Amino acid sequence: MILSLAVILQTHAFLALRFQTKRSCDERALVSARAEAGYLARGRERDEPGALFFALARRPRAVPGLWDRFVQVLTEAQARSIGVRILFDHEDMRRLRIQAAVGHANYPDVHDWMKPRLHPLP
Repeated sequence: MILSLAVILQTHAFLALRFQTKRSCDERALVSARAEAGYLARGRERDEPGALFFALARRPRAVPGLWDRFVQVLTEAQARSIGVRILFDHEDMRRLRIQAAVGHANYPDVHDWMKPRLHPLP
């Protein structure tokens, strides 16, 4: 199951405090991202981290000043919630996030990138 809206909003509040950025966010955009992630994953637990990554990456204005950290933290939290971790190069993930944001990467691209990087938690 995709992380709850409460967890998503709490994560935003924590990151905004930690990095001293605006505490405001576009809650409607985050509700839409969560719904899109659920639709993309279609109940397939192992697809949830990639689906959430894609849905959040497409909405950089939803979390001003935190988009990069927010997408990564929530994607990793989604992975942990299903008992896996993501082994990735930060620069590769940054590139994919930007490509998704500008429409140069679609969900199948993200899915194909994410799938081999998911590994069981130790």
